[in-house]
Amino acid sequence: MSLMESGVTTSSGSPSNQKGWGKKGTSANNPAKNNPRYKYLEKRMVEMEARKLKLESEQVLTVTEAKIVFQSTLVQLFAQRRFDHVSIGCGIYSRLFNDGDTKLRLDKNSDAAKMFSGTLGTPPTVAILDNLSRELARDSDRHMKAVNNLVDSHHYVDALERLNEALLIGEFMPAVNTFPYEKKQKLYAFKRDVEKLFELMNGKDYEEALTLVENLKKTSRDFSTGRAESAISAAVFASDAYIAQGQEALARGDRAKLEECLKSAIEIWPKNPRLLPLRNAMMAAGQQSHALEDFKRFHKNKNYRRIFDNQHEFAVLVKDDPELQKQFVEDLGKMAVIERALGAARQREAMQDVYGAWEELQQLRSKDQELFINDQELNAQYLDLTTKASTLVNLLNDAEKCRNAGEVGSALGKYMEAKKLYLYSRFAKEGIESLLNEVLPLN
Repeated sequence: MSLMESGVTTSSGSPSNQKGWGKKGTSANNPAKNNPRYKYLEKRMVEMEARKLKLESEQVLTVTEAKIVFQSTLVQLFAQRRFDHVSIGCGIYSRLFNDGDTKLRLDKNSDAAKMFSGTLGTPPTVAILDNLSRELARDSDRHMKAVNNLVDSHHYVDALERLNEALLIGEFMPAVNTFPYEKKQKLYAFKRDVEKLFELMNGKDYEEALTLVENLKKTSRDFSTGRAESAISAAVFASDAYIAQGQEALARGDRAKLEECLKSAIEIWPKNPRLLPLRNAMMAAGQQSHALEDFKRFHKNKNYRRIFDNQHEFAVLVKDDPELQKQFVEDLGKMAVIERALGAARQREAMQDVYGAWEELQQLRSKDQELFINDQELNAQYLDLTTKASTLVNLLNDAEKCRNAGEVGSALGKYMEAKKLYLYSRFAKEGIESLLNEVLPLN
């Protein structure tokens, strides 16, 4: 049988036949495509190609998310002024993500984006964040070096200013944290003496203030004493001038003028040593008895407000009588308690916190109810606040009644309602804690 008769053809003699074997989609030239296994493998190849593309897209998304998280951490550390941590993080970032994409992905309406855009004027990048952190760290080190040098040269005023600037840059910087303890103590002692000087000036204790000014001049070379010394000199001169006018009024027998000058002199400088002769002269003139009787009557009636209103006059009169002076100090102390409570209540009421204002006065009332009886202003303020805070007052009263009746659960419920109504209620908190101690004792 010949090849032609068997139906087999060869491809070696014809280029067109060789070209036909390379064509796709012809089952006659590529009979393997009809094979079921071939079709299955072809389908699997398509599926694996699709899966590969999906995984590649997910990997890109994961890398982007990782960048966002990393950048968020860097920005948070920068906002916390931990600049060394930022520099370390930026170095790690450049090694983890070396694709050249360093732009910070910040919400354009966020405070961080506004801070960078308002400061730099360009879109922020990790490199810019790193440079800023290094620059601020260098500034902190520079300020702390200046602080050390200024402390060594006894320039404490400038040292405190530089230290505040360094703390403003970053209180977590190594240069700040390793600042020597001995130098901290020196600056603290100087700052404490300066604050004490302000207190003495506000308290009009000019004699001790002048002594402290001299000590501060010796301690710090850059401490300016001009304003303090001028204020002390002016106060001393004014007080002495009023005393001189009072002496002239005493000589003329002008009691009203004498009292006015004495009051002005005490207000300016209460510890003026020249007040004592004038007070003795007034006593010698027989002008003391009436004021002393007034003081004794006010003290007996517990009219602390009248004593407070006339304290300058009474202070001079009772100075040589230990018993009266003790009574005077006690009465002023009680009046100070009343004024502090009223001041705190007015401040809270001004902040729309009527419950807190009522609790300020109620706390004083629970300690000393007598103060409310003898002071009309205090009592009127308390009644007014009781009306405004009636919801809280009723809940606390109901809780106290239930507690006295032995109804612990009901009392606890009322206290909880009061606590819910006013979160910062001290009475509700104390009631809850005491009831819990009764129900669940620690032992």
